[in-house]
Amino acid sequence: MPAVPVVPVAVATAVAAAVCLAGLVVVLVRLPPTPRRAPVTTLLGSVAAWDLLQAAPVLLDASEPAWLGPARAAAMTGLAVALWPVGRTLGDVTWAVRRGRFCALWLTASGAAALVAVVGGDAWSGALRTAPGPSLTVTDGVSWDRLGLTVVLGAAWFALAQARRYAVRRRHGPGRPLGSVLAGAALAFVTAAATVAEPDALGGTDGAPLGASVAALLAADALVRSGLVAVLPPRPADALDLLPPAFLVTDPAGRVLIANAATAALTHDGARPVVGEHAADRLPAPVVAALEDDDSRRLVTVRDRYLLLHRTTLRDRLGDAAGAVLVAHDVDDLVGRLNAAERARLDAEAERGRLEAQNVALLLELSSTEAARERLAEDSVRDPLTGVHNRRRLGAAIDGALADARRDGRHLAVLVVDVDHFKRVNDEHGHAVGDRVLQALAAHLVASGRAVDSVIRFGGEEFVVVCPGTALLEAVQRAEEVRCGVAGLRVPLRQATDHPEHLGITVSVGVAAYPEHGGTAAELLVAADQALYAAKEAGRDCVVSA
Repeated sequence: MPAVPVVPVAVATAVAAAVCLAGLVVVLVRLPPTPRRAPVTTLLGSVAAWDLLQAAPVLLDASEPAWLGPARAAAMTGLAVALWPVGRTLGDVTWAVRRGRFCALWLTASGAAALVAVVGGDAWSGALRTAPGPSLTVTDGVSWDRLGLTVVLGAAWFALAQARRYAVRRRHGPGRPLGSVLAGAALAFVTAAATVAEPDALGGTDGAPLGASVAALLAADALVRSGLVAVLPPRPADALDLLPPAFLVTDPAGRVLIANAATAALTHDGARPVVGEHAADRLPAPVVAALEDDDSRRLVTVRDRYLLLHRTTLRDRLGDAAGAVLVAHDVDDLVGRLNAAERARLDAEAERGRLEAQNVALLLELSSTEAARERLAEDSVRDPLTGVHNRRRLGAAIDGALADARRDGRHLAVLVVDVDHFKRVNDEHGHAVGDRVLQALAAHLVASGRAVDSVIRFGGEEFVVVCPGTALLEAVQRAEEVRCGVAGLRVPLRQATDHPEHLGITVSVGVAAYPEHGGTAAELLVAADQALYAAKEAGRDCVVSA
């Protein structure tokens, strides 16, 4: 194969170093100092250093110093170390490199590579030149670092391929930028492998730095464009510490695996449980009992606070128990509000009972007042001497009976009853005997009448009997029965004596009927009164109809 001039290749390598250094400056100036920036700066710095170490002796036309080989070994190892976190970040956006660990790995790997180059460089190179075998023939001029670079870049490319596979399967990262990183790593691997297979293809100059520069620039561009360098995903433990409820995970033996900051409220001493210690040694009995109960939910009291515990069993892929998850919610304020609401409800119930008792008392008082009012109203239309209604009730009694008679097409009779010679009774025997005469007559009228009849003391010794549903002839017969019954009454002249003397009385009765003698109360009363007057004119102790 014809050789390529050495100087143009060296110039291209130097230009690649300048581009990588420019990219390094841009990353340092424009991007925040997050842990994800460290692999990018390391990647660009390592490939720029390798390019300069490769191109400087050719451009300066100087012999290679002894330290140049170990320096190149350190630079190419740093490149390989930096490719992994870059690819992993693009493959899983939830993953973030730890800056301290990365720096330690980079320094260790680079230092080890340089040390190996210093201690065993001559022997390794000689072994490569004289190694027999049909699988790989290495010609003179091939140094060990080129073959080592091929192996390292091949491993880095394989790791990036696995990261891309993880990203596509889990959909946690941008597939297209990761693909460009893979393409660049593949290019670096091919150039390094071609240099090992054909060391004189580029005039004895190693072409691997050019391919590595392309891979580094593609990887840095992909990571910067994705915006993941400026993003630092929080650790799951930090996110758990922000949760208000206590979150505790234990293994089947009861040892603590995960405990967030809120779990301090569950322990005896108020300190956060330590990973690896037994939960039973730090937690009170109610919480331990909840951990031992499968998929339970209970309300417990811990350090004078109410906690609502949810316990769930963790299971592996085979369905076997792999531990337990306990979530504890502090519900002390909620329980306090519920208790306050219950007390308020009980107070309201008591107040309602008190008000109901007052209402009952008020209703009783109102009923008593209404009964008293009704008694007063009744007394106002009652004759205190005889107990029958007085003349205040007369108009209403006749009007009501007339309305019923008109509605039902029935008769109505009015009887006016007067005691004969009542003034003589008062004059000869006194008003007390006269009162007993009136009381006896009223009692007889009520006792001999019907429930629907109304007996009314019209005035003095005169009574009116209203008889609903009674025709004229029936009313005359009723009046005659009244007259005969009164004639048989005996009123004692004196009370409280062994042999009292009695007084006999008679009455005169006037009868009027609806509709024969009128259609109003006044007309019926006038007609009955005129009939009474006629009975008195006829000699008394008789019945006369209008």
